[in-house]
Amino acid sequence: MDYKPRLLEDQVERYLNMDKSVVVVGPRQAGKTYLLRHLSTKWNGLYINCEELGAKEFLLSYDGERLLFLDETQRLPQAGRILKLLHDRGKRFVATGSGSFDIKVKISGELVGRAKRLVLLPLSFEEFILWKRPEILDQYRRIRDWVWSDKSSEPPFREHPTLELLWKEYMRFGGYPEVVKRENKEEILSVILENYVDKDIVADLGVRSREAFINVLRVVAASLGTPLSKNKIAETVGINYRTVDHYLSLLRETFLIFDVPQRMGVVESLRKRKKFYFVDVGVYNWLIRDFRSFDIREDSGKLLENYVARVLFERGVPFYFYRTPSGEVDFLTKNAAIEAKMGGRVPKLLRKFADKGKKALLITPDRLKERKGILIVPPWFL
Repeated sequence: MDYKPRLLEDQVERYLNMDKSVVVVGPRQAGKTYLLRHLSTKWNGLYINCEELGAKEFLLSYDGERLLFLDETQRLPQAGRILKLLHDRGKRFVATGSGSFDIKVKISGELVGRAKRLVLLPLSFEEFILWKRPEILDQYRRIRDWVWSDKSSEPPFREHPTLELLWKEYMRFGGYPEVVKRENKEEILSVILENYVDKDIVADLGVRSREAFINVLRVVAASLGTPLSKNKIAETVGINYRTVDHYLSLLRETFLIFDVPQRMGVVESLRKRKKFYFVDVGVYNWLIRDFRSFDIREDSGKLLENYVARVLFERGVPFYFYRTPSGEVDFLTKNAAIEAKMGGRVPKLLRKFADKGKKALLITPDRLKERKGILIVPPWFL
């Protein structure tokens, strides 16, 4: 098996070394099977494809000592109950499941306290570098860590043409492993999306209107980076509000999109309007049928904003888009105000945050520099 490393591998092994079981969830084709097969060999475990006939009966009667590696667990009838029984009998496991697994198995109920839940997404830019040019990974990590730190030292460097080229490739086709490894990238993305809709959404989760679901997805793509209300989606697609709410929940829970809520000027005030972003930019490009280079795209600002949102999403910190009558900032975290912008002036509100001593980042395709307390950062350094 042509295994390429994933950063999640270290996390899984850390919990296994603590004698814990692990559930790895994530979107279809994110690389869960490759990771599981690699770990089962490394740990001398027992790999089981839960789609195969007799998998349920075997697990119910299993009395061996080997660590179990259970693939496609969402296909297992009564999966949550079986995993709970395995745990209660002292059998440890690493189980994987597609996005529908969380919804069907209800990990928060049957497996709470019994297994550590981890998420495997399509490759991050860091992993993309690891696969494509591992010899420069340390350079990337040094500059990235410097950007997010509070150190006053000089940056390791201010330009890096190779990282820039890699990032622009990443922004065309995204990070699904098979897309990264193979040449027919658009075709593979098409198969991934069609299988996602037909198997995860229609077959597994019982969505009856395939067309309406895809149309909701296309409205989200068309409104990328723009505050979007469920009423607006319902009106555009021609379905009711509850159906829109259900479809958006499925899109989030199956790891195709994520949302960012709005925070107003008063800290405690949160509005219901949200911005929606794609976990993988290749999916967005496939939906709008545009795989041109980042440099010549009319929507390059949207792509840039989606990338910054994905970076923050990966970091696991709460963040919002921030808006007041006098201006807005794309993203606000506890420690930083962040604007993604294709050049131009520094937004006034971002400068106000910088003047108050808050970390202020302007993410734009440029040379790394600082301007009056605002750190201007090329996106390939995030």
